[in-house]
Amino acid sequence: MRCRCSTRPGPPGSPRPATAPSWTSGRGPATGATEPIDPVAGHVPGAANLPAPEYVAEGRFPAADALQRRFAAAGVVAGQPVGAYCGSGVTAAQAVLALHLAGRPDAALYVGSWSNWVADPSRPVAVGEQPAGSAPSA
Repeated sequence: MRCRCSTRPGPPGSPRPATAPSWTSGRGPATGATEPIDPVAGHVPGAANLPAPEYVAEGRFPAADALQRRFAAAGVVAGQPVGAYCGSGVTAAQAVLALHLAGRPDAALYVGSWSNWVADPSRPVAVGEQPAGSAPSA
């Protein structure tokens, strides 16, 4: 089971800004060369989509038991590996923290996230929602 989070501010396909501020280089804004727009739409096969607003309210995580129920409803099963990814790995870190708070200290972050996944054309890409009643893949 994998949780994926959207890093896009709008609906799917919304454009990302062409530049982003660079706080480390001192050379001004970074271009898309450092934050590429993903060339492929979709998700890792077997992933369930659990946007942050579904497990964070008013900037705070709910109690551990509420997080456990929400993740269980998304298909997170005790004893099965769980990880999180998003567009680049930043937003998914919040999902991993929520999973840890929910009692899953084994939750992993796919650091490269979707940008890394689609960089290898041999990796499978799924589109659409997971069919109702199907078991998520590990």
